[in-house]
Amino acid sequence: MTYISPRAKILSRNVGGGDVVVLGPSIINEGTIVEPFVIIGHPIRSKLLGVRDKDSVIEHLMDEVSSGAIIGRNCIIRSNVIIYENVEIGDGVETGGHNALIRENTRVGANTRIGSGGVIIDGGHGDRQ
Repeated sequence: MTYISPRAKILSRNVGGGDVVVLGPSIINEGTIVEPFVIIGHPIRSKLLGVRDKDSVIEHLMDEVSSGAIIGRNCIIRSNVIIYENVEIGDGVETGGHNALIRENTRVGANTRIGSGGVIIDGGHGDRQ
C-alpha cells in the first residue's frame, strides 16, 4: 500500500509507485527516485508508544506523530530502505544497495553512497529506548 502524507511535499515525479510510505512533513526534492518498499519519515519508538492504543490505520497514526525527513535533489533511494524522522539527506545521495536503515537526527552529506544493508546512526540515540 502506498501512503503519502497530506503534509508531505513531493517535488519529484518518481515517487509513489508500489508500497512507498512518506510520513509527516517530509520533503522529496526534484529528480529523486524512490523505489518500492521505502519508508520516509519513520517516527521514533517513543512516539509510536504514544499512539499504540489509538484506533486508526497505522500509517495515519505514524503520520500524525512524524516530524518528517528531507531528501535532496537527484537522489536514488533503493527498495527496502527506512529513513527515520529528522533526517536530512543531501543532493545526489544514493543508497547503492538495498535494505539500508538511516536513523533519526542524521545528516547525510551530498553525493554519499550507502551500501547494501548499511545502518547509519548519528545523534539522538537516547530516543530509541
